[in-house]
Amino acid sequence: MFSILLVRDIFEILFYSACIFMFCTWLMIDKSKNLVLYFLSYCIFTLCCWVFQLPTLSSFLITYAPIVFLFFIIVHERTLQRNFIALSNRVPSPSQEKNNNWLEILMQSALITINDNKSITVIIEHTDSLDSYLATSFFINADLSKNLLDIFFSSIVYDTEKMIWITIHNKIKAIQVSWITPERKPRENALFYTSLNDCIVLITCPLTRTFTVIGNGKETTKLSAHQTNLLIKKEFFKHQKETGTRYENNTYEKSIF
Repeated sequence: MFSILLVRDIFEILFYSACIFMFCTWLMIDKSKNLVLYFLSYCIFTLCCWVFQLPTLSSFLITYAPIVFLFFIIVHERTLQRNFIALSNRVPSPSQEKNNNWLEILMQSALITINDNKSITVIIEHTDSLDSYLATSFFINADLSKNLLDIFFSSIVYDTEKMIWITIHNKIKAIQVSWITPERKPRENALFYTSLNDCIVLITCPLTRTFTVIGNGKETTKLSAHQTNLLIKKEFFKHQKETGTRYENNTYEKSIF
């Protein structure tokens, strides 16, 4: 009988320990807030109340523990990035989308950098906000143009290890951009963060004169300029169909085909 009770106790301890460990691991993904410290503090405080026999307080903390767990889930950065209302970009009107030729401008500048034997990395923001995923010293928020991109890419201060952040609405949000988790390799970050939202990362390789496109947590390499153009349009249009968003008179569809 004693051995059976011991096995049950060990199983319960391992189960709850594993749950707490996995939850803490998930909380650690949020780099902007130290949620793990708050969570462990709550657990330790609850345990102390139980050890020192404070029945009213311990019962209160245990009873409202599900609400506390829900609070941590709500404020978690990764969960917030999934909140379409709070952190999605405004869909432009058909008149704004009519002259949206950002992809053609980007591809022209990218080809020039390949001819100059320089690699570039561009992150393209679609409908999901990337503000909590990227770090930059300042924002530009300038209209995207070929001349402006050429100036950035040809500048001696441009760091090829960092990215340029643009949107599909003809805007350059920032340059010299990096991921908020520098401990991981750039490719690993690109694969991870594109799996969380609908952005796309474009990388050029001057040695092979090809492009790499990372989107939806997948990497496609050794693409020509034409293949890259079609793939990016396909990825964005695919997401547009999945979310059910439509512009009047199918403006978006006409703009990419």
